[in-house]
Amino acid sequence: MKIVIRISFLVIALVAAIFAVSNREMTTIDFFPLPLTATAPLYIFILGAISIGLVIGIGVSSISKIRLKMKIKTQQKKKEGAQKAIENPIDPLDYTKEKTTT
Repeated sequence: MKIVIRISFLVIALVAAIFAVSNREMTTIDFFPLPLTATAPLYIFILGAISIGLVIGIGVSSISKIRLKMKIKTQQKKKEGAQKAIENPIDPLDYTKEKTTT
């Protein structure tokens, strides 16, 4: 599995390098309502946008994954409680006797 990840990383790095070399033209981006402009090579803007998208996507999927793990834990606790109730049933007569004596 590690070799597949390494090969995938190398392929992505190679594609990014080729993309960067072929898109070196200087580009100016104007942030319209604000009086800000940025000038940099085109590949910086594109790879930056892709990186930001990846970070946001990973963050959203991580939140979903954490929620699912929490749901699994609560379901497992419910299952364990039900399993204990099945293994050690409460006798209704014993239950009422305990209530009256205390």
